[in-house]
Amino acid sequence: TLSHSNLTAVVTSYTHNCTNCTGYTYNPVDGKYFLKLTSGGGTGVYTKAYQTVNVESGIVVAGYAAFASGDYAPYNDDAYVKITATEYSEIPWSKSVSDVGDYGRSDWTKWTWTSPSTRDYTIELGVADVLDANLASNALFDAFASGALANFTKIINGTSYLLGKGFTMLIKPDSPSLW
Repeated sequence: TLSHSNLTAVVTSYTHNCTNCTGYTYNPVDGKYFLKLTSGGGTGVYTKAYQTVNVESGIVVAGYAAFASGDYAPYNDDAYVKITATEYSEIPWSKSVSDVGDYGRSDWTKWTWTSPSTRDYTIELGVADVLDANLASNALFDAFASGALANFTKIINGTSYLLGKGFTMLIKPDSPSLW
């Protein structure tokens, strides 16, 4: 599910260019495509992609994320990966302007999360403008996978293409179209 489809793109690469930064090109960690979320829904309004899946206890879910800031302090734009369930919330990855510096960026960073119990969890990815909405920042997500491929289809109730090679949580395998 996407909160702002106009601020969401499936891309083959992304070059971080902004008024005060030098170009840096991100390429997919795995596969041909990755997800780019752009802030711009309003001050403090997150552009989000999220999916609820059933995950067995002990299963490790992992992926890669990067943050490319188009803003500067004190406008602390931020991005995250968050896993939630009833009375449960964990953030295995987050970055902000204060982490990367004015107009800064992070490299692709691997994040992991281990399911503490068998139940439905919502995997949520987001980015937002903080204090103003004048300069946009971007969050990039790729290479979602399960640490136990034998249990892979059980994670997603038999839908083996939901999480896997490349960012296929929201993207069809080897196709740039959203579900």
